[in-house]
Amino acid sequence: MQKPRLVLIMTPVLQIVLIRQITVSIIQVNVLLKILVQIMQYKVMMMQQNKYGVREFQIHQEIYVLGTLQIKNVKIEYAVINNFIQILNCQSYLKSCKKNCQACVSTSTQCSTINGSSDFCYALLDQTGKDKCKSIATVTTASSACANKICYDNVTSTSDSECDSYLAGCVPRGTGCIPNTEPCILYRGTKQQCEQFKKFIGLDANKNPTYKFCSVNAGNTVTCKVTTCADNTITKGTGGVDATSCSAFKGDQATCVKFMGSSGKDYCWNTSAALATDTCAKKKCSDITGKNNKKCSDGLPPFKTTDDPFCVYDGTGCFDYGKNSSTFNGTEETCPTYLAKDGPCKATTVGTIKGICAKKVCIEAPNTLASDADCQKYHKDCVTTGYGCTATKSCSNLTSQAACKLREECTWANQCTASITTCATYNNTSYSQCTNSKVDGKFCAWQESYSTCRAQTCEDQSVTIASHAQCQIFAANCTTSGAGCLTISTCASYKTQSVCLAASTSKDGIGRCGWDAATNKCRARICGDKNGLTDDECNTFLAGCKTNGSSCVAGASCTEFSNKQFCIKSNYSPCLWVNGSCYDYDRCEDAIKKTHTECQAFSPLCTTNGDTCIPITNCASTTLKASCVLGTDGACGWLPTGKCQKFGQCTDAVAATNDECLSYGPTCITDGTACIAKATCATYKTQTACNNLGTDDEQKGTNDQCKLISVTGGSCTTDGTKCIPLSTCSSYVEAGCFTGTDGECIFALQIGTTTGTKTCRLKQCEDITGGTSNANCMGIISGKACVSNGTSCIAKAVCSTYKTITSQNNKSTVCAFTPTGTDKVNGTCKTFSACVDASKDKLACTTNPSCKWTENSTGTSCASHTCDTFATGTDCQPIPSFDGASSTVCVLQSVKCAAADPGTMTDSKICYTKSAYTYSWNAISNKCESCIAGSVTPNNSNGTNNETDNGTTTTDSAYVLSVISLGLLGLMA
Repeated sequence: MQKPRLVLIMTPVLQIVLIRQITVSIIQVNVLLKILVQIMQYKVMMMQQNKYGVREFQIHQEIYVLGTLQIKNVKIEYAVINNFIQILNCQSYLKSCKKNCQACVSTSTQCSTINGSSDFCYALLDQTGKDKCKSIATVTTASSACANKICYDNVTSTSDSECDSYLAGCVPRGTGCIPNTEPCILYRGTKQQCEQFKKFIGLDANKNPTYKFCSVNAGNTVTCKVTTCADNTITKGTGGVDATSCSAFKGDQATCVKFMGSSGKDYCWNTSAALATDTCAKKKCSDITGKNNKKCSDGLPPFKTTDDPFCVYDGTGCFDYGKNSSTFNGTEETCPTYLAKDGPCKATTVGTIKGICAKKVCIEAPNTLASDADCQKYHKDCVTTGYGCTATKSCSNLTSQAACKLREECTWANQCTASITTCATYNNTSYSQCTNSKVDGKFCAWQESYSTCRAQTCEDQSVTIASHAQCQIFAANCTTSGAGCLTISTCASYKTQSVCLAASTSKDGIGRCGWDAATNKCRARICGDKNGLTDDECNTFLAGCKTNGSSCVAGASCTEFSNKQFCIKSNYSPCLWVNGSCYDYDRCEDAIKKTHTECQAFSPLCTTNGDTCIPITNCASTTLKASCVLGTDGACGWLPTGKCQKFGQCTDAVAATNDECLSYGPTCITDGTACIAKATCATYKTQTACNNLGTDDEQKGTNDQCKLISVTGGSCTTDGTKCIPLSTCSSYVEAGCFTGTDGECIFALQIGTTTGTKTCRLKQCEDITGGTSNANCMGIISGKACVSNGTSCIAKAVCSTYKTITSQNNKSTVCAFTPTGTDKVNGTCKTFSACVDASKDKLACTTNPSCKWTENSTGTSCASHTCDTFATGTDCQPIPSFDGASSTVCVLQSVKCAAADPGTMTDSKICYTKSAYTYSWNAISNKCESCIAGSVTPNNSNGTNNETDNGTTTTDSAYVLSVISLGLLGLMA
């Protein structure tokens, strides 16, 4: 490592450091002073080292000191060179900065605008980020302007690595450097050095660099030149030459055949007797010994497989290709093998007699050749007539309809003619001529009433076409009507249901329509038109649709999903299932909930602002009391001062009321002065504290040292100053409003009011908060049965008082709910006393085994089971009555279950069980007989139970057996 070069500075010049081009403050000037102090300390240390053994010590003009300072949380590395403070890591401070001796400056700054020493300039890059700077003044301690460094500045390097290290793209030119883009003539060196130089040409198609090589100039051994063929003394036989003609080469036959003349266009040759010093010649077809076309062509092969051959066989030897058929002589067998320019050839003689060959004649081709391709195999100049070949290509020469249709420029209308440009050309002709003619590849249509020929339209297509894709084959503006095609239009223009459901409104077929049964009109298709059970099925029906389990929905909102299984993601946000409903949930604000508990159900990272859910933050940053429950740093508490802070302990809050203390923490109460933690009665030190519940009981005392109190004949509570006997809630003041002889108490306004005076009264179901579900209402108030109406808690009552589906659930008496119109939440309730009562309530219907729930496209129903519907296949079972007091006996008759007398059963194994345990098998009489007299025999056969709301039951057409008999059977067993 090079030693730092030092010099004593008696009066150093201070330079102001710039950070982001802003002049530093006095504090930063002090930083500079600290740097200079470090410089002086460093110099003294080096001088002491010299005193104690450093052998060499030389004072130079430049000072190098490295160090670091912390400025505005940024670690700054610096060096001092020639009294200039140089910040080394400008880019760590700001990416678009570089150093200029005194400051961080923009990287776009030109070299010529920066001053510094030679070493400093060389450390910089110019605005391209590639070329380095150099000092354009003599190297001194004084500052001078910088300029772009170039390869020629280096006059000492002798290797590629040295020049490239000096500046990328430089190569050595003997001694010193030169850009690798300069021509060869500017390069200097010996033959070996010249041949190592490569002039950079550019990049090839694969982004690889390409070069042109240099060689030594024969007339000047110092100057290089571009390499030529003559520079190669190895591959030219007796010397290298430019590839102009074969005669420029010398060699025997084996040597000459390796050369190409005319810059690679001629094959070179020499005789078998030629010597190494003989001149080569261009190879001729006559130099080849061949007995067929292949041998002749291989002797002088064409440069491309698609080129004509150079040499062909004429029956006697190889000669140049390009002669016509008449120049060949041959027989019936050999003429067809010759390759003439106008060939293929045919013989003019018969058998083995030799004669002049001739060109094949198209009209002599077999009449089995029915296509242009077949005729061109016979001769390249031939085309078909439909029945043989001709040399003239014309639509009128085609005599078959099949051949006519194969040519795009022709059309068939009783005969083959050139295609027309408009169907109207055949006005006043005939149906046949018009409909067999084409314009732009499409047949024309005939209009008989006016004897006119016109272009076909979408509506002219066959009624057998039933798909959009088939209509699109005819024209891009066609869609299907379900039975043919029609022009694509808007849904509103499709007037019938069948067309509406079959047609599309777009070329791609994506735009589809749906029929509105209410208006009997066609409209754009909507997701709800399809009862899809999977997302794929719904998306296929209409792009973007999703299933909610029973039908397709648009998926614009999670509220469209009523089934938890499908409450996953809408088309715009993820979904969350909370308390029986599906909600959009991409952020806390998506949940419109007013309490912290409700927002926490969406996410543990949410709380409320009183109107909607919001993200939690740290306790100190929470500004709303409703949100001051949980923060990112833990549980929060609301101070009486109106601020939120992280909950530590109850004594952190100072308040004289329980409400204020409870706002800070759920276990906090007041002792009259400050908040304390709820504890056992014995630990309370003040009367105010003693008025609260203790953790060991729910009693209050009056002593300063509170204790449990019980008196003969009852228990005590407090009136805020002394113990008093328990009484009704209405007799208590606020301090003692806890438990009365009539139940749990609450100090609040009357139910249903928002203004007035608070009093102590009996706590009602409506006082429970968060009553959106039965689970939140039930078991909260001791001795009271509460349920939810979907919004708040209400007292459990008779079915007819309930107005929502939520409140009618969870009762010992089953209620049946009937919604109001399409409102699935609000409606009327009644006591479920007959199957028909629950025709709109699946939950109620399925609670009674005698009822059968049916749901289909026409609606829903709840009806009494028949023997056939209650059976499992052919396994007939007795049907219990609605009230469970009797059963209808069912027997298999004609492969179907039907109501019948149990006595008709002939199978001893089922007599007892299938008669609902009221009949048994008599082994003596071999009959199924009643166990007890008094069973009821029906008198008609409609198989239904007609139940009324007052509980009276009339039994029709079934064999109903009293449940009382079942009990007696149990006693007899």
